Amino acid sequence: MCMSEKMKISDGEGLKQFLLSREDDYLRLMKGKNTNTPLAEAAYLNCYDVSILIAYDLLNQATGVEEVFTVDGRGKGLTEAHGHEVLGTLLDDGYHAADGTSWQLFPDDIHMRLYGPYSSAEEMIEALTTSYGGKWRKKAIPQSFLSPKGARRSRLLIKYRSERRINSWRG
Repeated sequence: MCMSEKMKISDGEGLKQFLLSREDDYLRLMKGKNTNTPLAEAAYLNCYDVSILIAYDLLNQATGVEEVFTVDGRGKGLTEAHGHEVLGTLLDDGYHAADGTSWQLFPDDIHMRLYGPYSSAEEMIEALTTSYGGKWRKKAIPQSFLSPKGARRSRLLIKYRSERRINSWRG
């Protein structure tokens, strides 16, 4: 596929292929210069910004994505002080969730976690509650965050965290 050609995504399998083709880029960004950093440590505190980058990539490099939003989880079972956020999407076959930083909660995962399809956002939120615990809610992504400037902001924040990780990692 030519770089200017957008990938058609209509279902969960298409979403999975799209994300797997970019997962190494997200991991390199989270790990920074230290490629030996454990995934759980690299993912720590990056869930919102990685979700924004995935949303930006989906909207700019794929077709068939009807809606993107974050799903914010707080409380028991999640990183207590900070909660957790995943990306929600609406495709032709229903709602899906993509957790681009699942390693901070599930360190043995091999790839980012994907959920779906679900017939509604509420059904997807119920599945996240069952899998992660806590209380989840759907949140809109500000349009400015889905712009090239917003994506650059998220990349810079992730890079900053990777460089400052030693000071902020609490295991």
